[in-house]
Amino acid sequence: SFSPFPSHPLLKVHYGDMTQISSLTKALKHIDAVVHLAANKYHPTLSYTVNVSGAQNLKQAMIKNHVKRLINITSQSTKMNSRGVYGNTKKLSDQILHDPKVFDVTTLAPSLVYGDDPTSLFHTIAHYVKSLPIVPVFGDGKWRLFPIWTADVAQAIIASLKLSSTIGKFYDLGC
Repeated sequence: SFSPFPSHPLLKVHYGDMTQISSLTKALKHIDAVVHLAANKYHPTLSYTVNVSGAQNLKQAMIKNHVKRLINITSQSTKMNSRGVYGNTKKLSDQILHDPKVFDVTTLAPSLVYGDDPTSLFHTIAHYVKSLPIVPVFGDGKWRLFPIWTADVAQAIIASLKLSSTIGKFYDLGC
């Protein structure tokens, strides 16, 4: 089966469908920790189904399987004044999952993530910057963005799993 992760003796990938609580309950049997990365970014109905209802399903499946450790990956878009469907549904998801009374949870909020995926937002932006004769700048041009490399996000996830001092905390990555 397909996995985007390189094999490692301490990593076992379990597949579940965020829209099906029975699928998640089955996938979470004999699990020590969940790294929650699932999201739908654009579709108004599906974003709510995956991001919000899916978070509720994940929470219930984790409780049923007595899984306490959760690394919740969210988005910087949850902090924007004008969030859109993705930012709104991820914010609701965070309210469901970042619950230190229920989970040993750490929430990580990466900025624009870049890596080798040619379909990513970062690569799309880079393509347009390289192909356009001018680069449009919105606002006064003073806004700064600090993208973060996929391997650095992975290291933050690993560190969060190893360090109990991260439990209950929310960390911005990049920004």
